[in-house]
Amino acid sequence: MKALAHRLLCALLMVAQCALPVWAAPLYDTASTDESRLALVIGNSAYLVDPLDNPVNDANAVARSLERLGFEVMLAINLPGAELKRRVRTFQARARAERGTALVYYAGHAVAPAGRNILLPVDINFRDVLEVEDEGIDVAKMLAILEDSKKHTRIMIFDACRDNPYGQVGEALIRTTARARGIGGGGARANASDATGGLAAMAGKGTLVAYSTAPGAVAEDGDGRSNSVFTAELVDALAQPGLTAQQVFSRVAERVRKETRGQQVPWVSGALDRSFVFSAARVEPASLVVPGERREQTEAQLRTEMSRLKRLQQNEKVAAQQVAVTLLERERVATELDEAAQRLRLAAQAEAKALADAARAQAEAAQRAAVVAREAARRQAAEEQARLDRLAQAAREAEAREQAARQALAAQRERDLAERRQAEQARLALLAEAARPEGVAALPAAPIAVRRDADGNLLVRGVRLPADLRVRDLPAGVPAACAAFYGAWGRARWEGQRSAEVWVENVTPACDATLVYARGGDSVDRDEPAFERHTVRVQRDELRLRLRGGAELTLRATVDRTLAATWSRGSVVANVEFERIASDPLASQAFALEDRDDGVRPPPTITARNYSRRLPVAVPGAATISTAQLLRMLGDAQPPRLIDARAGAAKPRIAGAIWLPELGAEQRLGAVERGAIEAALSKLAGSDRNVPMVVFDRSVDWGWIGYHAVLRLREMGYSNLYWYRGGSDAWHDAGLPLVAATSPAR
Repeated sequence: MKALAHRLLCALLMVAQCALPVWAAPLYDTASTDESRLALVIGNSAYLVDPLDNPVNDANAVARSLERLGFEVMLAINLPGAELKRRVRTFQARARAERGTALVYYAGHAVAPAGRNILLPVDINFRDVLEVEDEGIDVAKMLAILEDSKKHTRIMIFDACRDNPYGQVGEALIRTTARARGIGGGGARANASDATGGLAAMAGKGTLVAYSTAPGAVAEDGDGRSNSVFTAELVDALAQPGLTAQQVFSRVAERVRKETRGQQVPWVSGALDRSFVFSAARVEPASLVVPGERREQTEAQLRTEMSRLKRLQQNEKVAAQQVAVTLLERERVATELDEAAQRLRLAAQAEAKALADAARAQAEAAQRAAVVAREAARRQAAEEQARLDRLAQAAREAEAREQAARQALAAQRERDLAERRQAEQARLALLAEAARPEGVAALPAAPIAVRRDADGNLLVRGVRLPADLRVRDLPAGVPAACAAFYGAWGRARWEGQRSAEVWVENVTPACDATLVYARGGDSVDRDEPAFERHTVRVQRDELRLRLRGGAELTLRATVDRTLAATWSRGSVVANVEFERIASDPLASQAFALEDRDDGVRPPPTITARNYSRRLPVAVPGAATISTAQLLRMLGDAQPPRLIDARAGAAKPRIAGAIWLPELGAEQRLGAVERGAIEAALSKLAGSDRNVPMVVFDRSVDWGWIGYHAVLRLREMGYSNLYWYRGGSDAWHDAGLPLVAATSPAR
């Protein structure tokens, strides 16, 4: 009867349900767990250089719109590099773990060195390429992580394609051309002459990427407005119901193009794997349907249902009898199954006993086999250890032979360097003898004392070297590409003005090099030399040093057994080649490359064509002297007259020298100029044309004016002439004093 009442109640409910109102369901449910929405919104305005007006306003406007559309928004406003990276990593971790939709919006500065799109935090140094690449946010990496996440819908929006206000950053940044946000270059071939910038083209699999303008073009920042043109239209389109993502960005592109009169055309790359709607359309509830009063019809339906229920009650009695029969049959079958199970248990026990006996026999056999195997392994291990001991002994012997060979090679290299120095000194002596005028004897050289500063550091050849400088023996196992940097390197001058040396004191088998970079002073500025000690690793056959003051020094070993060096700071670049020198810091007394021979024949005439040539080691009609020889001559009872022939503005010079800048001019002298020079020389030497005179310029790289001055003195009848080829730079590098400049002699 309870079952019958239950069925009657169900029937009444079914009939009553016909009178309920009908409502239409929404077409799109934004609260679905599979459709959770996560957004990272970044706005950077407060840059240290050239801050922006609108990115923070743009980011806040987009964040509010996305929150109204059901997004959980992670807002990042004016964050420095470290905090911005932490925020991005948090967003990426959420995207990996959650399904649904992931969206990234960025407004601010960006660059694209070598085609890589990099978003810039507010505290970045725009003029340092390495810092831009290390501290910026790499968009390609962010895109790859999103594509590997659980988010099936991925959208990236960049309102950053503005003009670059920061000048050239590496080869990929562009010139300043306008006001707003900056994107450097369009790829690896962008250069400083480009007029505009733009984000590099980028597309992802299953990801939609929207740009505020086309690649390589420039977007408006919204002068006089609270938002950029692109963001203002984007916020308006997001609020429109029923639009897919593609329709939203198509609407934005059309309106921006119309508002900017075709100057700015937003651009979209990639596509979504499924349709996505930002603001879902909803259908209002349908009209309530209420049936008319049909009482008679309802009562007829109830009578019919009561008759059907009586028939069901009769059928239940028959079914109950059938159930009783079924239960008796089931009990009989269960008894038979119990008997069969008992028989199976007995059989299983017998089988288990047989298997256990077999297993015991097998275990005993395995144990005997294991004993035999262990004994064989022990013998094999002993043989292998003996073999390894023999190999280790052979390796030690080979290493000892290699070490001896390296030491012999280093000793031979030192002997070769000593022989070359002796040969070079002999050659210079012969050249000086050949160039010496008749009746003038060769001069001995005065020793120049070794100088040390207050800390005991050495002052030699114009550079400062640390007191504990020592080139250690090269250890075994150093790769050849790394061993090529080992040793002392010198005979180099930056731009022909500063001497420099590199001492690689040690190189480890891991290619870590400990070295000293020594930079000389400038004879014009009269600044002091300095040194720096670094430990860096050889990478890609290069040593890279970050010097004090922000400059970078790159060293590369060449096939000619020299060390090619590049010094750079910002857009200023200089190159020089170091030659291998003796590992004894006191081995050489040559200063500012005054002994360098470039194999140039001495020209006999004064001509401007000489300026394009290297300086010869001798000048016709005069003896070439070194710094040590000049120092010796100045110590005589009757020292020579000194003439500074440098042209241009007055510069510090050797004490006692007169300055005649017109003496070495390449053009023919007029009567007035010649008369002034004759008067100055008369004051210096009187009427004696055989008075010893020493002429000098700045250095072997800036010495043609002094060379011409010697030829002109010879033409004027002076016969006892000496050419101090090293000039004021060699005098300064020897640690000898220079005096302040005065006006030319008249």
